[in-house]
Amino acid sequence: MNLVSRFQARSVRTSVLTLVGVLLSCLPLTAQDRGVVEGTVQTVTMGPADQVTVRIVGQDRTARTDEDGRFRFENVLPGTHLLEVRDERLGQGSERVTVEAGRTVQVDIVLSPLFQIDALVVTAGP
Repeated sequence: MNLVSRFQARSVRTSVLTLVGVLLSCLPLTAQDRGVVEGTVQTVTMGPADQVTVRIVGQDRTARTDEDGRFRFENVLPGTHLLEVRDERLGQGSERVTVEAGRTVQVDIVLSPLFQIDALVVTAGP
């Protein structure tokens, strides 16, 4: 085999291995390759925030809290994610979580009021 034939054979092998790698990376991840995020949402008075929406920022994933303020996301891709809650009546809050494949992450989110009403002092003169 001459030098040109060996180079062509090596190029073909490299191309085939690259193609196989790309195809394997496109396969869907199984549930075992993903994680679970669960937790609670509480108000500033530490009561449960029921029926509020928790979302994973940057993804089209939301979950509603139950009457105890609990929520759960299954099949979450591994990595760091930002969870966000925004409710007009109870406030807003966010927490970062790091998900590992095959593991469950616990997180608690405490809501802060969206606005604060300052005291208004009115005085009058004679």
